[in-house]
Parts: sequence; C-alpha cells; structure tokens
Amino acid sequence: MRSLMFPEDQQPTYLFTTAGVSFFEHPTLGDESPLLVKSPYTKTFLETDFYDAPDFFEVMDLIPTLPGIRVGMTNYNYSDPAESLHAERKERHV
Repeated sequence: MRSLMFPEDQQPTYLFTTAGVSFFEHPTLGDESPLLVKSPYTKTFLETDFYDAPDFFEVMDLIPTLPGIRVGMTNYNYSDPAESLHAERKERHV
C-alpha cells in the first residue's frame, strides 16, 4: 500500500465511512485515482485498490492490511449483519 502526503492547500476530500474506515478522494486526480484512507497515527494517506465504494465485508478484509490500525483493539462486529437480523426476527416469532 503506497503512502502519500499532500500540501496543506491540497488535502484529499472526505467521501464516506464504511465499517469505521473513512475514505477520501485524491485532491488532484479525483476519481482517476484509487480511493484513499487516512492512517490515524502517521497522518499520511494510503492508496487502496478500490475505485468505487467498497462494501462492509471488503472493508473488513482491508482493515488488517492497514498499518497502524489494531483490529483487536477496535469494536468491530465481524458477524454478518443479515444473519443477526434474521436471528433477532426468529426469536421474536417464537
């Protein structure tokens, strides 16, 4: 994963957050560049392999590859949200 730094007047634009990871657009290349994520400790931006918004599970696969992010220290729910909803509905109907 390539690390990028930008001048103060050309900071990446925030786009969205998925699974606790915020994604940004490159300040000069825009959507011609892969999406960026910000490293919480080094304050640099990291280039991802995504050109379009990733889904929850793609981001969960990305998290362990991000330097400086400790997955064990976060409060991520690794279960399938659809399965949790199905189990909750099933319990209500019993």
